[in-house]
Formats: sequence, C-alpha cells, structure tokens
Amino acid sequence: RVGVPVTNQERLRPGDLVFFANTNSGPGISHVGIYLGKGRFAHASYSQGGSITTLDNTYFKPRYAGARRVER
Repeated sequence: RVGVPVTNQERLRPGDLVFFANTNSGPGISHVGIYLGKGRFAHASYSQGGSITTLDNTYFKPRYAGARRVER
C-alpha cells in the first residue's frame, strides 16, 4: 500500500518493487524483487539465493502482478 503503482512495465525505473503472485510460496502476492532496468530484477529464493532474472522469464512473466515506486 506504500508508494505509487506503476501500471505499465515500460515505465518501470531502477529501484521500483516488482510483485509476483502464485509462486511456490502460495497464492496471492508471494514474491517481490527490485527492478534493475533493461527488463531485469533482483530477487532472492531459498533454492537459488540471490538472483538476477528478466521479467520475460517463462516462470515469472505469467506471475507478474504489478509494481510500485516508493520515493522519499
């Protein structure tokens, strides 16, 4: 609920939070990453530790639920 929604992926900026639903963690928003730019985001998982993945990754693309920009 904090920050401003980024409704278009083309408007994502580095530092925006990207959210994913229905991942292995369960239903609803269950995974978050930090957008790095050029279609990539950083995130962590139990199985792989810290990772950099693209938004068009076959696992994450259909689970993309939106993004928010948190600014001071």
